[in-house]
Amino acid sequence: MYFRAKKDFSHFFMAFFVYAGGITYGVLIQHNSVAIMYAIILAAFLFLIYFTTGYTLQEKALFIQLGPIKRTIPYGEMRRVRKAFGLQPGPALSLDKLEIVYGDRMDHVFISPERDSVFLHELKQRCPRLKIEGVTSEIEAIDNESV
Repeated sequence: MYFRAKKDFSHFFMAFFVYAGGITYGVLIQHNSVAIMYAIILAAFLFLIYFTTGYTLQEKALFIQLGPIKRTIPYGEMRRVRKAFGLQPGPALSLDKLEIVYGDRMDHVFISPERDSVFLHELKQRCPRLKIEGVTSEIEAIDNESV
């Protein structure tokens, strides 16, 4: 089951200002064609990330894609999921995120699926021993609707 990344304007504005600053500096101040090429490549990369970030609940693992960057986390390695808010780095395009803690070293990744309560419900079905913190009432509401 595929979930697109939730997007908010915070990441869009940050990328826009970095991009606009690079264009302004390279084109207007330096008159540098290398800076223009860099800006075009950066714009293409940001476009790719913005439109291809998503999360797929596969049979045995969560597949995460952030543009050309891909990661797979087996359900058996997941320890807990909790709500998070802020500018933590990761394959999330929103300030409203989920933190997934996994692996023996307690690694973590931040994701921002649209319909996060449905995502958590589906994830819990695939990984029953997963500890979910801070959103159990939303998942219980979905469980009650499906009965």
